[in-house]
Amino acid sequence: MKSAVIVTNNPLVVRKLSDRFEVSFEEQGYLELLERVRDLVHKGAVLLTHPQAGSIKPGETPYRTVMVRMPSAGAQVDAESLSLIESAIATTRKFPVRMREFRPGSLEDFQLVDYSLISSAVESATQCHS
Repeated sequence: MKSAVIVTNNPLVVRKLSDRFEVSFEEQGYLELLERVRDLVHKGAVLLTHPQAGSIKPGETPYRTVMVRMPSAGAQVDAESLSLIESAIATTRKFPVRMREFRPGSLEDFQLVDYSLISSAVESATQCHS
């Protein structure tokens, strides 16, 4: 699906999926990633995966990955996508950011959890929206 882009701050997602999908990676926080996705939605992108997938609360993981369908010329803002991303941002702002040092290997664990969530969602999204 050429018009789909995976937006992430997870380096494992880049390593595992960039050979099959367009991946937009930036080293940034969880909230900043959601805000970047919101900016894409304002330009007409449509969410293909939920921005709050999984059971890990915002503030407990540094990684988030979201797949969007990029807009065609003249695309309107998708109201459902905008509502979902704004809700995810509001929820994230309610949770305190847990600035802590992670035990050795925990960042890799968080990367793997995020990758697992997006890899299963990507298969569904590409089948439903191709």
